[in-house]
Amino acid sequence: DVIRTIAQQWADADESFKMKFLNEFRNDQEKYRVALEKYESSLTDKQRDLIKKEKMKIKSLKEKSMLKRRQKELNKPKRPLNAYFLFMKDLRSEIKDSDNVVNFAKTVAEKWSELSDKE
Repeated sequence: DVIRTIAQQWADADESFKMKFLNEFRNDQEKYRVALEKYESSLTDKQRDLIKKEKMKIKSLKEKSMLKRRQKELNKPKRPLNAYFLFMKDLRSEIKDSDNVVNFAKTVAEKWSELSDKE
């Protein structure tokens, strides 16, 4: 509601009022462009490569996140738990007093290693 009111005030404002803000914007934009050029020229090739790799990494993570979200929307079935995780799930119901995750993981690992292949 507030944004609509401000947008209406901007639309109703005269050109001289708007020009003050537009000129300030253009000045700030030019300062930014100069500062950005200075920054980019100060980078070494190694730093540029590092920045490029980080941007690619971020893009990849975003794409993976988007894919997961899309699969969830399409109700893709989840993979079944492997034997170790099924074992851990079973033990979790038995060992409820274990608040510490590290101790629980150690206990599960010990019990898992004690099992024979047939079990």
